[in-house]
Amino acid sequence: MVAIDEEAIDPSVNRGDRETGQVDEQSPIQGDAQVQRKNISAREALADVRAEMDHAGLMRKYNLSVRGLISLLGKLLDQGLLDESEIRDGMPTLDQPLNLRNQFTEEILFRGTAETIKDLVELAVRSGAHLAEANLTGANLSGLEAEGADLSEAYLYEANLQRANLAGATLFRVELSEANLAGALLTRADLSEANLTGANLSRANLVEANLFRANFDRANLREANLKEADLRQARFMEANLTQADFTDAKLSDTEFERADLTSAKLDGAQMDAADLTGANLKGTLLDNE
Repeated sequence: MVAIDEEAIDPSVNRGDRETGQVDEQSPIQGDAQVQRKNISAREALADVRAEMDHAGLMRKYNLSVRGLISLLGKLLDQGLLDESEIRDGMPTLDQPLNLRNQFTEEILFRGTAETIKDLVELAVRSGAHLAEANLTGANLSGLEAEGADLSEAYLYEANLQRANLAGATLFRVELSEANLAGALLTRADLSEANLTGANLSRANLVEANLFRANFDRANLREANLKEADLRQARFMEANLTQADFTDAKLSDTEFERADLTSAKLDGAQMDAADLTGANLKGTLLDNE
């Protein structure tokens, strides 16, 4: 076992992009200038490794590819901060399978070889795997192709799902608070009872989606398309619904308290007992006769 003196080392791991794991903050990464440089805390990474977080969990949390994870762990090993025996499942390799786990039981839901978490999820979906209750916290899934996937009660807090294709997906009671779903395709998806508090759904396509009892409090749905969506008993308290399209949507018993509905379209929407207390309705089209 290597003795580790964490107080004597630079506690930051520089991350210029997901292909790196640069530990020496004094040696900046000479990578793509368009990639924003971020830092990984060496102490935090070490704590996660010692808490037996698996390879996929480390990749997901720190937005790393397999190559990036190999580089990160290699730097920690080279500097004597970590012993390989402390790494759950040993040092990762490019051909070593990764696991998608149940957020509650740690049960393996899918196992496969992939370069990124996004690739792993797409492989799981193509294989017909059920990813209900999957732990995808903070995962970078931008551009994900997961049409028809089963992600019921999955945990996607702060996940990046920009421009993801989740058309027809089952997302019942999914945790998507603070997630980025800007421009996502969610037509006919089942998001009933989902938690989307603070999520970004600007310009998302939710046509004919099932959003029964979904929570959109403080969410951004600017220019979102919700035509013919089922939003009965959904919550939009303090949500940004500027120019959102609710044409022919079901909005019975829906809460819009203090929501911004500026220039929103509500033509033909069913709004029985909808609560618009304090909502901004400037320029809103309310022809629902």
